[in-house]
Amino acid sequence: SYIFESNTDTGFFHPATDEIGFSTAGSERMRLDSSGKLGIGTTSPSFELDVEGDIGMNGKLYHNGDHNTYIGFTADTQTFRTGGTDALTIDSSQNATFSASVDINSDSGQLQFGADNDMQIFHNGSGGEINNATGNFTIDSAGDITLDADGGDIILEDAGTRFGMFTHSNGNLVIKQTADDKDILFQSDDGAGSTTTYFFLDGSAANSSTGVL
Repeated sequence: SYIFESNTDTGFFHPATDEIGFSTAGSERMRLDSSGKLGIGTTSPSFELDVEGDIGMNGKLYHNGDHNTYIGFTADTQTFRTGGTDALTIDSSQNATFSASVDINSDSGQLQFGADNDMQIFHNGSGGEINNATGNFTIDSAGDITLDADGGDIILEDAGTRFGMFTHSNGNLVIKQTADDKDILFQSDDGAGSTTTYFFLDGSAANSSTGVL
């Protein structure tokens, strides 16, 4: 062991074969093992630099030989840069800004929104889904809204039960009521604060052969 004069509990010593330990105040603080791994706060480092505890730094953490890729820290802001571009920035209000696409390469992965994860966007391997568990779901567009089923149908459900669909046949638009023995109603405000059915398509079994408007 090597200690400092008048400070015998601080120095460096030989804790095991081909290893060096560093101590202060009578306790080992750092270990350099036989494979060149340096541990701070641990006597059995698993990596070239293994720290048991917090690390404080100013500036950037670079990837060796690739100085345009790093994790940067400024006042209350983190920046993740790849290839010379800030790919992700997280500001002091926890707002995250991405400069490119966000890929979730897992059928069990989800994008979740809300304090209680009330809204999820995900793909389970066979289909995609937007699940909004609380309140209304609004689509607000400054232009057109297009629903493209790519040869499939646009299906309407209530609590998982199908009641209607939009489809096409030989270039014709087909509006289909799929609930058994039910009608298609056309309603409007009646000018007195109520809603009135002005006409309907009778889908009852009694008129299935003739159709009544």
